[in-house]
Amino acid sequence: MIFMRKAIFLTLIFLTSLMAPIAAGATTETQFQNGTTSYTHTFSGSGNGSAGDLSIPFGAEVTSAEFKLRGDASRTTYTNFTTNAHFGGSGDGAWSGSPPSPFTSGSRQNINVDSREMELKGNPTDSGIDLGRTQQIQSKGSAVQNTTGQFMANGDQGYTGLTKVFPQLSVSTTASWNYIGVVIMIDDEYHVMRYTSSGLYQLPTILRINATT
Repeated sequence: MIFMRKAIFLTLIFLTSLMAPIAAGATTETQFQNGTTSYTHTFSGSGNGSAGDLSIPFGAEVTSAEFKLRGDASRTTYTNFTTNAHFGGSGDGAWSGSPPSPFTSGSRQNINVDSREMELKGNPTDSGIDLGRTQQIQSKGSAVQNTTGQFMANGDQGYTGLTKVFPQLSVSTTASWNYIGVVIMIDDEYHVMRYTSSGLYQLPTILRINATT
């Protein structure tokens, strides 16, 4: 009976010793040789740098290894652009050349530089509408377009547009014209706003001209 107990005990010791390497193999070692878990190297130029020496326990079996790399700048500097010249000079034309240090080249396109600021170049359009042509109006609905007077209204009011050109009218040269303002036709008379000087702050007088005679 005593020998049977010793046999069972020795068998358990043997099985435990067999399982020990399996347990040791599941251990993850993250330390470097100096006992730290990370390694830092600062590059001052091009070249190679050591990744640090790993400390592997005696008798360990390496089945896999993994490195996670992270890089940070050891020194950071800033340059403020404070003049039009920094952006290639004032204007909105294309530019390429040497910007201020530490940059070695620069260019710009479709931007406007003025007062030490940059903004996207605008794209203005220059177009006019001629109300004397029906092609200029996409849809006028119930409104009326007067191509003779060159205007649009909810109804034909007989107005005359600013782009309408009237025939010239000859009047007496003996009239005191001074400085002429707005001209309005009322019935058979032309009413002319007349100023005594080029300043419009004065109240004008009305010059009445018979449109027939």
